[in-house]
Amino acid sequence: MLNFKSTHDIAYHYVNIGVYGESGFGKTRLCATTGCPDQTLIISCEGGLLSLREENITAVEVRSLQEMREVLKFVKSPEGDKYKWVCLDSV
Repeated sequence: MLNFKSTHDIAYHYVNIGVYGESGFGKTRLCATTGCPDQTLIISCEGGLLSLREENITAVEVRSLQEMREVLKFVKSPEGDKYKWVCLDSV
């Protein structure tokens, strides 16, 4: 039996995107293009969020591997469910 369906009804669960490039090419700025800033979390590992000062996006600065573990634990928790987008800036 054939199973016809509309592509409109197809949903995705998540998308993993990796962006790389030289300094100043707009990688951090890309975090502001999710379309839902209130559901975006930026994990900042280098403290370079100045290009986003006009935006209202939640960010957390991570300075150690232990802090990164804490943030990842938070993202996986029920409290972290409010974030549909998690941006890691940068590795």
